Amino acid sequence: MCVCNICKANYDGTLRRPCSLPCGHTVCSQCTKDAVQNALLVCPSCNTEHSATADAHFPISYGMEALMRKLEGVRQLSVAPGSAAPKEHSIKVSKTLQSLVEQHKSIINSLITGCEKVLSNLGEYQVKLSDWESKHDKVEDGLVGVVELNKAAVSLLDQEIKSVADMAKVGGEIKRQLQELLVCLDTPEAAHEVYVIIDDVDKSSIKLEDWLEKCEELFPDTNTVHTSIKMQETLKHSLKVTSEMEASVPPVSLYDFTSSILTRVQEINDDIFGTLLTVEHLQNFSQPIQRLVEAGRVFAVKQFHDGIYYARITLQEGRMYLHALDKQTLPAYAATVKYTDVVEMLDYTSLQAFLYLGRERSTMEQIVICLSRDTALGRHFIMLCTGELGKSYLNTHIHQVGYSPEHGEYMVFGEEEKFFSDLHTPRPAVKGVYGTTRMAGAVYAWKWPDIGNCMQFGVSLTNCAIPKSPSADVFGEVGQGLDVLRVVANTNDYLHEMVLDCGIVLPF
Repeated sequence: MCVCNICKANYDGTLRRPCSLPCGHTVCSQCTKDAVQNALLVCPSCNTEHSATADAHFPISYGMEALMRKLEGVRQLSVAPGSAAPKEHSIKVSKTLQSLVEQHKSIINSLITGCEKVLSNLGEYQVKLSDWESKHDKVEDGLVGVVELNKAAVSLLDQEIKSVADMAKVGGEIKRQLQELLVCLDTPEAAHEVYVIIDDVDKSSIKLEDWLEKCEELFPDTNTVHTSIKMQETLKHSLKVTSEMEASVPPVSLYDFTSSILTRVQEINDDIFGTLLTVEHLQNFSQPIQRLVEAGRVFAVKQFHDGIYYARITLQEGRMYLHALDKQTLPAYAATVKYTDVVEMLDYTSLQAFLYLGRERSTMEQIVICLSRDTALGRHFIMLCTGELGKSYLNTHIHQVGYSPEHGEYMVFGEEEKFFSDLHTPRPAVKGVYGTTRMAGAVYAWKWPDIGNCMQFGVSLTNCAIPKSPSADVFGEVGQGLDVLRVVANTNDYLHEMVLDCGIVLPF
């Protein structure tokens, strides 16, 4: 029979029922009643002190009672006198216990393997932290002006090292307990001992699960890793670390929480120094990528003869926008993707371009233009919205507003021809199937390529008087913002309106 570890009396179903303590161990109900009178109970197994003010603090362990009933049945089968039947039952019980032993051996070995894997990661992580700490100690000698910042980084590392050491100590203790239980299962003296060991295995398994969860939540500490790496690299290149650290942008965590501790450390490192993305990253659009885009830190990169240009990628109303290429300074921790890889994924049969119209420091109004066909002029128009040819509509003004029977009321964008005289590629041949009717919102080439600048484009603000134009070249239509264009056309100073931003809507 199972006994209470305080009074050493056997548990029964009346006066001495097994009761659970908050620490997980078990004593009899008579001892808990005595403890209530003393307002204190000390666990005989782990010496944990528990305040005892009511019997409800120590509920009956129904699991233990069920185990006792099973053990009683096993005992009766094992010692029953007479005939061959009891022997047969004893054999069946023995096989059942053996199967249970092997099953829990396998469970313990699996738990130990998982524990060892994380312990190994913690050990390597601790070595890396210690290595970073030693690097900080070395650079501190010649950097008087940044000693305090360096010490702050070291302090964070010390805290992280201590935290890792404490967690490793807890994990090591759990591993030791599991190893002891594994040994105990090899030499059980009685059936009830097996069930007691199994109960301890379950408790150790819960402890290990809690420990693993805490390790995943606590390590690596993004702030500690970021501060340490940033300090190391900044101190190597500049003594102006104070202003750089104050102006820095917190990194966006890209790592997957199911990855190992050291993998997360490397991913944090990659995030801090910039991440090279692929089109597949944008198409899959996981939460880490979404956080980067929302933070304004994703750019498409293209090399021109006069330098490197960057195009912002933003998120607006659930859709990704590729803005015009421009020479600009990237923000801290920017992530980049090859511009050519992005444009290669475009579907020119159903693409949308956008223009933001306004004045300097004024509210911008969005114009969306839908390209309905894969036409040469449509492709060229897209290239001028993105700056892929070296120039874009960015910062250009409205060129003209007027009326004609074949255009209706119209507006022309693109400024003068000289603006586009140094494009990096030749003008397009007029190929493809173009529209034949200039209805309100139609977008068309203002001049043919063989007689002048095809980079200017017109927008019909009203239906034209002539149903079909003999030189039809409509390659798109305004899908959003036609009313905005009409309002601008009716103002006397429309020439002050300019394209403050432009680009395309990515089909991702």
